Amino acid sequence: MKQLVHRICKDLLTTKNEAEVIAARLLNCSKHELYFHTVRDSHLQHKLKSQLAQLKNGKPIEYVTRTTSFLDLDLNILPGVFIPRLETEFLIEIVKNKMVDAPRKILEIGTGTGAISIALARIFAECMIIANDISERALQCAHINIKKYELEKRIMLCRADRFSGIKGSYDLIISNPPYISQERLNRLPKSVRDFEPIIALDGGFNGIEIIAAIILNGYEMINEQGNIALEIDDHQVGLIRDLLILNKINNYIFLKDLFGRFRYLYISKKII
Repeated sequence: MKQLVHRICKDLLTTKNEAEVIAARLLNCSKHELYFHTVRDSHLQHKLKSQLAQLKNGKPIEYVTRTTSFLDLDLNILPGVFIPRLETEFLIEIVKNKMVDAPRKILEIGTGTGAISIALARIFAECMIIANDISERALQCAHINIKKYELEKRIMLCRADRFSGIKGSYDLIISNPPYISQERLNRLPKSVRDFEPIIALDGGFNGIEIIAAIILNGYEMINEQGNIALEIDDHQVGLIRDLLILNKINNYIFLKDLFGRFRYLYISKKII
């Protein structure tokens, strides 16, 4: 294993600690177990060599191992499906802390791996969730994860673009929507730009095209006690506030992430 860690350090220009984390993920073991592993099997050696080559080319480790984590969830992920981020975990915490009454009916726009819906279903034991996505591959991935956590009876997947075909009234509408402006797309890191789905990133000219659609359509679909929770870009606060004021949506709050940046929008039909 020392050779593998050394190879990762050299090829990927990482620290030893980072290399150990990568090696442990490739071998599906803990860092503590890492040095008790021996790789004598030729098939495994070939697999590790191939995986290292992919990582060296900038491919995210989540796509290489086809696994990712979100809160306490261990999820499967397929290449071409958006990788859940640490920032989105805090969106779940916001919902958990802000909602006085546990939501019974939830709509998630753009579910990806299903991470948000699965996390909410495990927190709010009585809720039913509709989770949609325009990507068939994302829905395939979400189905695998929902089945893994035995939530098929409580999370219904549907292929749809935003609110297309969606009916009913909801206690909560939640989304981590595409919010990267077109000007910023080309400046994203190679690992994001070249490998993650553009449809999950592109928020239109100024980045709030889909956010605006979710706010305006979603506000009509939440009930009298309903809420909307969104992840946003901290540069978009002014544009979003103008949109809310223009449409006479008064009960909202922007919330900061762990780095002090305004990354979340929480809207309610009741006073926050």
